[in-house]
Amino acid sequence: MAIASAVWHFLTIANERTPVLTRLSGSVNRPLGALRAGDSLSTGAESSAMLLYPDGTLVELAAGTTIGVPLRSWHDRSKGLDLVVGRVTAEVVPQVAGSPMRLSSADAGAEVVGTKLSFQYDGGRTRLEVMEGAVRFIPHAGNEHVLVKSGSFA
Repeated sequence: MAIASAVWHFLTIANERTPVLTRLSGSVNRPLGALRAGDSLSTGAESSAMLLYPDGTLVELAAGTTIGVPLRSWHDRSKGLDLVVGRVTAEVVPQVAGSPMRLSSADAGAEVVGTKLSFQYDGGRTRLEVMEGAVRFIPHAGNEHVLVKSGSFA
């Protein structure tokens, strides 16, 4: 009984942080359905895709965007995406304390607890724009972070 309960617990955690590709237009490199840790998703020119998490968080991939779903330990309940190149726009519902949504690129990251934002990486630098709420922006060079509030960018 205890083993079944533990397995159920771990599956629940995995499903909470698994996005589902619910809409696509144009050239997208995979069909509709769930993405798992280690999967990637790319949109072509004049294409887009929409990801939906079980909690209602929405992430839209713009044209020319590639993301990866990071591997996380079973103890880490946060969800996240690695932005390889391109732009994602997200409407993140309020997250459980200690389990933010994490967006990362090659040179920066963002921890989101509930807001509307745009996160962009062009291969050289990352830009975070916050439309509602506040997001912690974390450049990978250095340990400092910046709190970016509604109407601002970093």
